[in-house]
Amino acid sequence: MITDVQADPISQRVIHVDLRQVNLKEKINAMIDIELTGESPAEDQGAVIITVRDQIEVEALPTDLPEKFVVDISALKEVEDMITVADLQYDKSKVEVLAEPDEVLVKAEQPQAAEPEPETAEVETAEGEAPAEAGEEKPEAEA
Repeated sequence: MITDVQADPISQRVIHVDLRQVNLKEKINAMIDIELTGESPAEDQGAVIITVRDQIEVEALPTDLPEKFVVDISALKEVEDMITVADLQYDKSKVEVLAEPDEVLVKAEQPQAAEPEPETAEVETAEGEAPAEAGEEKPEAEA
């Protein structure tokens, strides 16, 4: 079983693979990827789809481990709709998900308004002095 793959950061060529020998008759814990498919009707209402988790831990026999969980986001019809662990489709007799059933995987949220630009502070100057321009040096006081 492959547990980790290291790739060259520039060429993306595989430089190392960690393999794990498993007993096919003993259950193991593994992280399984979550793949999103479909289009959400909530996006037409201005919602943004947020992926809360992209992997989930399961326990199963090595031969029963799913390759990935496929989640159809077309179930997100309105803003604030969400898909939880309980909504995952898998063989519950062979695979045990090690997360709470009410844990959120994907949700549709209203986009947050952009933060307003911070107001530039007025530079207080002594009476009669003009404010210094950017890049202009102040003359030093003579002693």
